[in-house]
Order: sequence, then structure tokens, then C-alpha cells
Amino acid sequence: MAITASPEAQARLLDLQAVDTRLAQLARREQTVADLAASTGTLEDAQTELRRVESDVEVVQARISRDGERMLQTSSAKDASAFEHEIDTLRRRQSDLEDIELAVMERVEEHQSAVDALAGALAELDERRADAQ
Repeated sequence: MAITASPEAQARLLDLQAVDTRLAQLARREQTVADLAASTGTLEDAQTELRRVESDVEVVQARISRDGERMLQTSSAKDASAFEHEIDTLRRRQSDLEDIELAVMERVEEHQSAVDALAGALAELDERRADAQ
């Protein structure tokens, strides 16, 4: 047995479907905006950490340079040996910092990709919304 709805009921159902679709679009947009905000915050944190590590590397490089010059200027074998040991320690520290720097750069790149993808999804949602209106 087939059930048919009156044209007015059908029109109301179509209106209800349009409202329901709009609500689903708004919910998805809201979630995308929240995800974008969270990802942007994470990206900014990673970029801040990267700047800090880069600064630490520069400080270590400057100390290596300074201690190298001081080692060349000293006439004491004991002082030269101490500078040499300090430079070796600083080079190990620099290597460790550069490894950290690479890991943080990878995280920045991953977070930037996520932010770009979410921004693209948000733009696409806004475009679809504009086309629907």
C-alpha cells in the first residue's frame, strides 16, 4: 500500500530537509573552525620552540667561535687543553640541538600542512554555503 503526502506536506518536508542540511553544514563548519583554531595554536607553539632552538644553536656557535679564538691566543698548554675540551663539549651540544631543530622543523611542517588542509576545508564549506544561498 503506497502512502502519498499532500503537496503542502511534501513542501514542508523539503523545507525541513533544507533546514536539517543547513544545521549539519553549520555544525561541520563549527567543528572545522574549532579544529583550525587548535591546530593554529599547536603550530604557533612549534614555531616558537623552533625559534628557541635556533637561538640556542646560534649561542653555542658563538661560544665555539669565541673559545676557538681564545684558545689560539693562549700560551698556556693547560688553558688550551681546557678550551679544546670546552669546544668539543659545545660541538656535541650543537649536534644535539641541531637534531632537536630538525625534529621541531618536521613538526612545524606537519602542523602547517594540517592548518592548510583545515583552512582549505573551511573555505570549501564557505563556498558551498555561498553557492547554496
